[in-house]
Amino acid sequence: MNQPYKAPADITLPPFIWLPLLLLAAMQAISFIYLAATASFPLPGYDLLHMLRDYMQQGFSAAGLLPLYNGHLVLLPKLLLFADVMLTGGHIGNLATLALLAWIGCFLVLAWAVWQAPLSRPWRALLLLGLAVLLFRAFQLEAIVIPNGYNYPLSCLLALTAMVLWAPAGAGPVRAASAAICCLAAATCLANSLLLLPLLALAEFIRPGRYRVLNLAWLGLAAALLALLYGTGYLLRSPAPLLFGGWNWGGWNWGGFAAFFLHILGAPLIVMLPAIGYALAAAILLLALALLGLFARAATRLSQLDRLAMLLLLFGLGSIAMVTLARADSGAINGSAGRYAMLNAFVLAGILLSLPGATALLGWRQPKLLPAGLLPWGLLLFALSLLPEQIVVSRSYRTLGAEAAADAAALRQGARDPALYRHIGGASPANAAQLNDLAAHRLYGLQ
Repeated sequence: MNQPYKAPADITLPPFIWLPLLLLAAMQAISFIYLAATASFPLPGYDLLHMLRDYMQQGFSAAGLLPLYNGHLVLLPKLLLFADVMLTGGHIGNLATLALLAWIGCFLVLAWAVWQAPLSRPWRALLLLGLAVLLFRAFQLEAIVIPNGYNYPLSCLLALTAMVLWAPAGAGPVRAASAAICCLAAATCLANSLLLLPLLALAEFIRPGRYRVLNLAWLGLAAALLALLYGTGYLLRSPAPLLFGGWNWGGWNWGGFAAFFLHILGAPLIVMLPAIGYALAAAILLLALALLGLFARAATRLSQLDRLAMLLLLFGLGSIAMVTLARADSGAINGSAGRYAMLNAFVLAGILLSLPGATALLGWRQPKLLPAGLLPWGLLLFALSLLPEQIVVSRSYRTLGAEAAADAAALRQGARDPALYRHIGGASPANAAQLNDLAAHRLYGLQ
């Protein structure tokens, strides 16, 4: 019963498939990195202005670091933000660079997991190229280019590292402790990373190992520390939001929840071509659930890569569900925000990494059955379909970056025209007062 399944079916990856895939992946990665390095906004956005208010009022203290923001304990992002202000006088480019490096790190962590898996060369090449295509979509630039969401790539990197550390069979206490530390750090960036603790505990029961009690003890310690930190942050902010904040307990709008959830899975296509986008999102959801069902039936026979794929799918879908419960009242269109595409990337990466194990479990063996041989063609068509998105979104961020740079230059010269506030959250009295406070302290080059 616990015997591992047979090796996945062989696939062929001829030059007329892998060469276009390589060119498309390289183009996406280069354009993504170039835009992240050149189009980032030069002043703090709305969320950072509110975090900076804690620093201006409370300084580098528990009262400034621990209060929840929109239900998230943003301890690690605040530490980085406050340190940047203290050491450099405020330079958003530092945070954008950190976010970019973190997202590149996400690719490298997953690539390392693929490289360690016992796969044939065509399978390994297909998965690595697919990861590059998925993770360097221009649509995911929002959390890097716009200086509000650098906590997203940081949280993603820490979460992925925890999953990769936990996935191997027989992983010992050192790996478990390292994974628990990553869980702890990830959950101090975004609240959805709290999901990691029960998911890793679940994974502990479906893999062979001798250190179950000790490994679970590490997770328990991380959970206790997070409960203490979140509880303290909850008490320090009044009125304190529940977990994510903004939950509407007056009634459940199931249609709104479903639309928001599918917008995250189907963006940005769902905005431009709603019918096709909804169909794509539904197909992604059904495929993810089918793969989870397949792996659940063979839970004790899964490979290390299968367990990682299962964790990616569960964490991605769970995170999207948490965001949906917290944000659906704002309207389905807000589910298309680029920062949520980083959560969607977990689902898509989980589907991709599950393909070798799924083909083996289903018995798709060439040349008897064709589906395994069609996978490279499917990935190539998917990569080609992303070209319009890459071009349109890249141009949009290039334009936004130029506008933000011009507005920031005027604000730094002392101008306070409300129109200049468009890229830092709008011309609200609170934003104007916060910007004037930063100028009074000569932060971010303001005067």
